[in-house]
Amino acid sequence: MAWRFVVFILICSIFLIFITLNLENKCDISFGFTKIEGVYVWVTAFASFGLGTFCTILFTLFSRVSKKLRSKSGKPGKGSLKSIKRGDDADGSNAS
Repeated sequence: MAWRFVVFILICSIFLIFITLNLENKCDISFGFTKIEGVYVWVTAFASFGLGTFCTILFTLFSRVSKKLRSKSGKPGKGSLKSIKRGDDADGSNAS
């Protein structure tokens, strides 16, 4: 557990060095229909990191919820090993 804290401190240190080296650097962000000019590079990096973290958390939560729902129903999902052994098709109907 202590190694996780050391890795966290190391990552924070790298971000701090990145921010201090790019305090005055600015960039333009284009979304296709609009353009934001003069955004600091470190703000762009943190916004990208935050958006990636948010998407990862959503994906993890939805995959856990879907696994719990499948296990509670007792029915195997499409393409699962149990449905293949029984001989079911992908749509759930029996081929024979």
